[in-house]
Amino acid sequence: MAKYKVGQRVKLIGNHYTDGTQVSNQSIVGKIGTVEQNDFSNSYPYLIRFSDSSCNSFIESDLAPFVKTLETLEVGDVVLDADKDERTVLVVLPNLYGLSYGSDPKSFANWYTLHELQEEYTLKDATEPVFTELTLKAIAEKFGLPVDEIRIKENK
Repeated sequence: MAKYKVGQRVKLIGNHYTDGTQVSNQSIVGKIGTVEQNDFSNSYPYLIRFSDSSCNSFIESDLAPFVKTLETLEVGDVVLDADKDERTVLVVLPNLYGLSYGSDPKSFANWYTLHELQEEYTLKDATEPVFTELTLKAIAEKFGLPVDEIRIKENK
């Protein structure tokens, strides 16, 4: 069973290949588009296609879950002040962030350094949902039922 799933945001770490060239000591964050067997390299057997169409070869030890923090803010992220009022990140520059005016995500208000953000704001929804994968056998054991008597209905 693959540890990472299509659509999940991950950070590539360690040595890996980008367009056939080995890249070392570089971290790349992206959303997994597809995972497939990679025949050209036994040491890096999987090819990952990110949503932006770039490709990288990897092994699972080259991947780490991407964790959103104030240091990794992107345009569109939402931060909360001490009163839990929302501000949208409109501009991201090196160590400088432009936030919206109040809850209006289209009106620019102020510039903040990373240090100022860390003192005054927290990240809204800082954690991605964690999913637990269970096999049919594990579910059967949990409920004390035979596997052939279990039907799983799709949520709608």
